[in-house]
Amino acid sequence: MSERLASPPAPGDLPEPREGERLRLEAGQVWARIFFHAGARPTTFDGFRRTPLAKLGRFDAFGADGVDGVLYAAIAHPRPAAGTNTTALGAFDPSAVATCLAEACQPLGVLDRAAQRTLVIAELTEPLVVLDVSSDWAARAGAGVHLSAAPRALTSRWAAAIAQRWGDLDGVAAISSVRPAGRALALWAPRAQRAVASSRVRLHRGLDDPLLHPALSWAAAQVDVVL
Repeated sequence: MSERLASPPAPGDLPEPREGERLRLEAGQVWARIFFHAGARPTTFDGFRRTPLAKLGRFDAFGADGVDGVLYAAIAHPRPAAGTNTTALGAFDPSAVATCLAEACQPLGVLDRAAQRTLVIAELTEPLVVLDVSSDWAARAGAGVHLSAAPRALTSRWAAAIAQRWGDLDGVAAISSVRPAGRALALWAPRAQRAVASSRVRLHRGLDDPLLHPALSWAAAQVDVVL
């Protein structure tokens, strides 16, 4: 499957998004993120990674003019899923937390809750605009579904071409490569930096916090992660 994704076209040759293919994430949109608060590369809930890693993120866009950072998150839905325990998470679907867990636990599917990681759940106070690369735009661009599965060195080149072509985009929304039911976000600095930093934090706890155990247990069961 991965070999079917060609190199990205020149930025000017990318097709224009049609109605609905640019997603406007309004104020009130809830997002979630798991990050290291200590260790080799500690960061904060609103911290963008400023340098490429040897193992690139899927939608790192460092090759685009003016893009100097990336932050990965997941979008939550406004209503709780039936039968879930949301005591520690607030009244919304913890699906985004399941997506974060799946992404954070690659490739072994095991979560070390003592590994100095924090879960943040926050709410936008100002909008973001992202390109939905799981929409029909990807088919017209010649990428199809492969942006979620091809080697990251290649998909990051697509991200850079997208960021270069549309300077008003804050990032992309995509199907999670490890959880098809999840929706992941890749946001770029400095474009998305203010909206992320101004988000209203609803939950900010280390993964070893006992209050998170019921919600993490539910999320882990959805994506077959071992706590």
